[in-house]
Amino acid sequence: MVELEDSDFDPLDPEKRLTELGVDSRSLMGVLYYLSNGVQVPPEDVESGVVTATVDTDRNPFDWSTLLAGLFEVCSSDSLFRPSDAAVAVRHRGRWFYIADDDQTTKSTFLLLGQLFTIQSGDVEDVKPVLTLPVGG
Repeated sequence: MVELEDSDFDPLDPEKRLTELGVDSRSLMGVLYYLSNGVQVPPEDVESGVVTATVDTDRNPFDWSTLLAGLFEVCSSDSLFRPSDAAVAVRHRGRWFYIADDDQTTKSTFLLLGQLFTIQSGDVEDVKPVLTLPVGG
């Protein structure tokens, strides 16, 4: 909670003074969905309907880079070989999807996602092997 000054007021009731302000953030799944729009989708995947394309009111493709502002960008390549400038890469449907090694902002965002997953998962109990011994004849 954020403490507010006495001069802050409730716009619905100007006579009532606010003392707290609640802030709610996106869920981790919401963050992942938002950042997924930073993936360079091959045009043929959009045309074939394999992926959903966001469009504006005029039915033109929406430019997510205006909202993401370089926060997260996953490049794609149809090369047979792993891109040499990839920090991390995965091959999917005959293409490479990767984070460029010189993209410090995307790499930092990717690392932060890993930390958020770790925090959300909480303490994980070790699983010990169970040994079963035959008893009796």
